[in-house]
Amino acid sequence: MRPCPLCRAVHRTTLYRATRSGDVHRCTACGFVYADPTGESAGPRLPHCKDSVEVYELNAAHRLAVLKTITGIDRGRLLDVGCFDGSFMLAAQRLGFDVEGLEPEAEPAAEARARGLSVQQSTFEDADLRGPFDVVALIHSLEHLPDPWAALERARSLLSDRGALLIETPNFACLSRRLLGRRWRQFIHDHAQFFEPDSLRRLLERTGFAPRTIRTVGKIASLRLLADRVERYYSGAAGRVLHRGFDRLGWTDRTLALNLGDIMLAVATPVPRA
Repeated sequence: MRPCPLCRAVHRTTLYRATRSGDVHRCTACGFVYADPTGESAGPRLPHCKDSVEVYELNAAHRLAVLKTITGIDRGRLLDVGCFDGSFMLAAQRLGFDVEGLEPEAEPAAEARARGLSVQQSTFEDADLRGPFDVVALIHSLEHLPDPWAALERARSLLSDRGALLIETPNFACLSRRLLGRRWRQFIHDHAQFFEPDSLRRLLERTGFAPRTIRTVGKIASLRLLADRVERYYSGAAGRVLHRGFDRLGWTDRTLALNLGDIMLAVATPVPRA
């Protein structure tokens, strides 16, 4: 039995059985939600469909604008933990940051390097890193990491005292999860931790951070990506109909802004050391 990743208690209530993330539980000691990976959750798996670089950069630029508004940070050293193919890094670089990335999977790490980016193929726990950084970004990474407490403690140790932590992660407290249950789109094969605003705030505070904002954010996505996600997560037939319809109308590359309330963005700054 997997203990709670935050408080290590073993007593829990099972919320969902056999999701794409495995069985999903709520710790009865601290209330944190986490999964026991089983079945479809085993092993790395890359996305079937990715959006254009331009679309990813629009989303990244928005997150970095929030960071700047709250902290004033708009340049310096930025570490992207779980950088995948480097799309977030490219946006940060074009906005003036000196970027470095970590990616545990070989294929996306190689793709990021082919784009001229400095990327170390490694887990966050094992990476050879030299701080201080002005920003440590975990953009849809924290929910993948086996020990989120240790990850944020390491992030704190790598940040300058005037630096900031930028986190984007699914929001378990959203209405869409209540409506969709075990078919919620954020239950995917390698999501192991599920944060709510309160649990994320507590974790930040206990690992030496002052949360400056925790808010829901939307995402710009192409209609191609929307059809792919419908096909993969909900209905293969409906997704294929959408693909054909968008292709016929010439709308595949059109974009729309979605805010389902199921993504949180957090900015936190280090509490000064005594």
